Amino acid sequence: MLNRLLFTATTLMLSFAYAQVPEQPSSTTSITSGGYFRWSQEWFHHPNFGRGTDESQGYFLQRYLAHVEVKDTETGVRGYLQAKYSEIANKFGNASSTDRDNGDIHQAFFENRYIRAGRQESPVGSTLLVGVREGPNSRLSFDGLKGFINSGINTELFLGHPVDINSGFVDNRPADTILGYVYLTSGVKLEPFSADLFAMYYDDFTSKLYTIGARWIYKTESASADTDFMLQYGRYDDDLDVQAYGVASRIKVPLIASLEATTLISYFSGDQDPNDGQYNTFNALFPRGQYYGWSAEIGHPNVIAVVPGLTWHISDMLAWLNNVALYWRESIHDGVYRGSGSLLRPATNDQRYTATQLNSSAEWKINKLFSIYYEYSYTMTGDFIEDSTDSDDSQYFAIRTALRF
Repeated sequence: MLNRLLFTATTLMLSFAYAQVPEQPSSTTSITSGGYFRWSQEWFHHPNFGRGTDESQGYFLQRYLAHVEVKDTETGVRGYLQAKYSEIANKFGNASSTDRDNGDIHQAFFENRYIRAGRQESPVGSTLLVGVREGPNSRLSFDGLKGFINSGINTELFLGHPVDINSGFVDNRPADTILGYVYLTSGVKLEPFSADLFAMYYDDFTSKLYTIGARWIYKTESASADTDFMLQYGRYDDDLDVQAYGVASRIKVPLIASLEATTLISYFSGDQDPNDGQYNTFNALFPRGQYYGWSAEIGHPNVIAVVPGLTWHISDMLAWLNNVALYWRESIHDGVYRGSGSLLRPATNDQRYTATQLNSSAEWKINKLFSIYYEYSYTMTGDFIEDSTDSDDSQYFAIRTALRF
């Protein structure tokens, strides 16, 4: 308890004390600070569609991030330190590593115009494969080295290890897993089109995966689309050849007044035959688990998803989204996976349709400091889950408030 109090007090002191440092007009060095504090109350009814002991529960999440940044605007040299603390209350069973962390260093790095070294968040492109893990209490960071080449084709290179979250005080350590990637962004854009190319290497010492892909972006006043195309190969579990693929696209079309039609379409491969010596289940690596919604009940592997929706931009500070998510299994020989990528239900029948999910969410940015967000989802089981054991519709509700400074 004392460690928690000391760490919380330290992060607050760092955030506010450095904010009082007067600006030095004659110096190119600046010192800034800030924070991101989030409080979230969540309820789940029949999580995992009724399989498990926690059939209905509510819990309270707290996340505190505070940082200090020192930067020389002339040379581009920058030092960044970010501390974190996260807690959960009233959750049944043991808290997971992403629920609770009694104080640690989330980011600590130095960089110049060409390289960044140290602990860092490292979102890639559309964040479909590597994001920041915004849904859970503990965001994702890596211990590694990142290089920048700024030319006609801007290049970002990275090699590092994801950070394992431990619940104690300053005890997070790099995992054995290795992630490396190259991401190319063309400085020449053929309006309204632009395209990025990327390649990733993933090694957890049982699987070695190579993912190559392209991100295609189309944007005009009448429509926009952001699409990722990915091929994956390598070895799974040391003895299976990986041949997998995925496509995901987000489309937006402005309608009358402040209404906007949205559609999310994705197609990710599943294993075709458990006995053919190949593994076809797409691995989303470090996925943005709330890609289809904050409840993250269904994720990328072995899924066909179509999510039409409508967003009402009530004002510049308030938007309300409603959509319907329809899910199928890409392969009837593979199961259904959670947003985290872990298996939710194995392949026990030949039904393809998985679930229908009704989502409603809104975010109100009250001012530059405060925002409030809510989401409600009702997920109705489809033929596949209904024909398996412990089949129930699930509900999820969350309300969050956040302070950024």
